[in-house]
Amino acid sequence: MSLNIYRRLWNNISTFLFAFLLALAVWISAVVADDPNEECASPNRVALELIGQNPGLMITRAPPETVEILLRAPSSICRVLANETDRVQASINLSQLGSGEFTVPVKIDVFLDPVRLIEVLPQEVIIEMETILANVLEIQTLVSGEPALGFQAESLVIDNPTVEISGPQSLVEQVVAVFAELDINESQTTVSEDVDLEPIDENGNVISGVTLNPEAVTLTLPIVQAVGYRTVIVILETTGQPAAGFQLSEIQIQPPTVTLSSALPQLLEDLPGYVSTLPLDLTDHNTDITNRLALDLPTGVDLEGEQSVLVFVGITPIEGTTNITLPVEFTGLEDGLGVQISPESVEVFITGPLVVLDEITQDDVHIFIDLSGLAEGTYIIDLSGLGEGTNIIGEPRFEVLPGLQVDSINPPSIQVDIFIQLTPPAMLTPTITPTPTPTLTPTPSPTP
Repeated sequence: MSLNIYRRLWNNISTFLFAFLLALAVWISAVVADDPNEECASPNRVALELIGQNPGLMITRAPPETVEILLRAPSSICRVLANETDRVQASINLSQLGSGEFTVPVKIDVFLDPVRLIEVLPQEVIIEMETILANVLEIQTLVSGEPALGFQAESLVIDNPTVEISGPQSLVEQVVAVFAELDINESQTTVSEDVDLEPIDENGNVISGVTLNPEAVTLTLPIVQAVGYRTVIVILETTGQPAAGFQLSEIQIQPPTVTLSSALPQLLEDLPGYVSTLPLDLTDHNTDITNRLALDLPTGVDLEGEQSVLVFVGITPIEGTTNITLPVEFTGLEDGLGVQISPESVEVFITGPLVVLDEITQDDVHIFIDLSGLAEGTYIIDLSGLGEGTNIIGEPRFEVLPGLQVDSINPPSIQVDIFIQLTPPAMLTPTITPTPTPTLTPTPSPTP
């Protein structure tokens, strides 16, 4: 009985397999229909990772940082890949590579199923590596320029005399010297600066692509006064006074210091640290003065370089303040209107040169209120912004002599009343009717 059952099953095995495959196909079709395969555009570009690099080698020609890939997967997987970019990795293996140029295949790993790789661009990359070389050289120092006249440089001091050069062997071997340069042109005091180092080849060209440790050093060069020389400041000597109402407001001397020399150094030591110019007469000057002056030097002491100094003396008016009472004037009042200003005059405080303030009169200062366009009514006019372009209404204007400035006005506001101007009734001229002159009729004389 059992044998017959097995025989029947064996005879129908093909039917069973066909049914199973048919069911599997139907299931796959249903799954695919619900979650169809598609080409994944994301992640489109993947960072290229370098694996197994020998620490004694450095890359001198790097491969591209990213590669472009195209995958095929169910749409649900593509959505996961778009949001979780770490599911796809691209790498090249450098563990078996030495110094030289190599073409290395790109490996793509996808940590999600089911996914099929369609394309990777590029499939191979070119990479070049060189042996890392290090060398130590003594730093060569250069000093450019010369100290100022009457000064001399002493010994140069460097804080670190050597430098380590590292990088690709082909570049490090080209470096024959490393230089640090300090500029001391026209210096009168010690120069100390952090200076960048420059690796140089045998032709004097700067080599780039190598690493310097340190990259910069501190160079210090003391600058001192030479024997027989001394630098002192210059003081202007003046006589007289500017014109009345004017004052000396500014002094400029070029150069402010000068270098003196002498065959007898003690003469320089005896100087107080300054020298004076020959006197400049300011008597009755009311404008700026520009002049060249010689120096008043002791016998045996000489001036190096230009034998005079350029002097500028600023002379300006002495400022003062005065007050003046002014009537408030108006313009632009419409026809048929009258105006009442209260108060009619204000006190104005003015700052300016005394020579102008001493002669100022009411004819030199005016306050105008522009009443254009204002109808009947009462207005408050703000005078505090006169001369600054600010007001509340009515646009007040201030006129004053050039050089003067209005500091304040008392009171700062005035009241303006605009009213309709009544015209008085016309005087009537009486009409006089002339009395008619009687006509005399002559009476005839009686007949005798």
